[in-house]
Amino acid sequence: MSNWFCSLVFFCFAIAALDALKSQSENNWDLVRDNVHRRIKDKDPVSHSETVGSYGSAPNCSGIGPYITGWYKDPCPCHCGSGKTTSRRYCVWYEEDDKIDGGCVEKRTNDEKAKHPCTGALTAQRDCFHGPCLINTVIQQTADIQDANTNSDFYYTAITKGGDVCDVGVLDLPNYDDRERRNIDVYPLSMPCDVCMKSPTEVFDKINVTIVDGSDGWMATWIVVEVNNIKQTYYNNRWVDSYDGKNYGPQETFDHYYK
Repeated sequence: MSNWFCSLVFFCFAIAALDALKSQSENNWDLVRDNVHRRIKDKDPVSHSETVGSYGSAPNCSGIGPYITGWYKDPCPCHCGSGKTTSRRYCVWYEEDDKIDGGCVEKRTNDEKAKHPCTGALTAQRDCFHGPCLINTVIQQTADIQDANTNSDFYYTAITKGGDVCDVGVLDLPNYDDRERRNIDVYPLSMPCDVCMKSPTEVFDKINVTIVDGSDGWMATWIVVEVNNIKQTYYNNRWVDSYDGKNYGPQETFDHYYK
């Protein structure tokens, strides 16, 4: 067999071997990317740049460009009502490591403040909604003292611990003389309320009652507000009156810390 034919065979074999190595390298890096997406999907927590693994060797890490994954949404913090949730995506890139002979180390982050080679925001605030919270009923008792009864109108607002406000409105029983001394009045509502309540047992933190029509003050013994079928009792020993004074005012706050 002539020398030129042997050289040709050796050259072809070398080309085929390089192609095979290149294909294997590309497949390895495809597996790396698949592994990155799997870990992120499994919510492996990363909030800063972090070395998460080394993968064989590559002729040049800079040839494997950085990329940004798709968006991953944090759960909505609201059991019911509207709130904000954070969507995140990850910057993934590869760097050479002197401890690995010709090897690359994968790094990733979803921290906006961390140094990384990607462009574009890694986090975004988005609206979320888990259906309205529902005020089922308001029940109240007028105090058993002289002149506690009233014919004035009163406006109610319910406030969550997070500061969200639900306008309940004026409560009045048609064709009935409510807010009479010692009497208990029941107001069926089934009112949807777009506030963020973070658990099925959360109740309103406080109830504001404001006199809006009339000058005849009112004093309550307690007010019960049922929301999402959970009842909570609220107290205030001051008069709700059109005048502002030591023991009365045009708007009074009822809470469940005082009795």
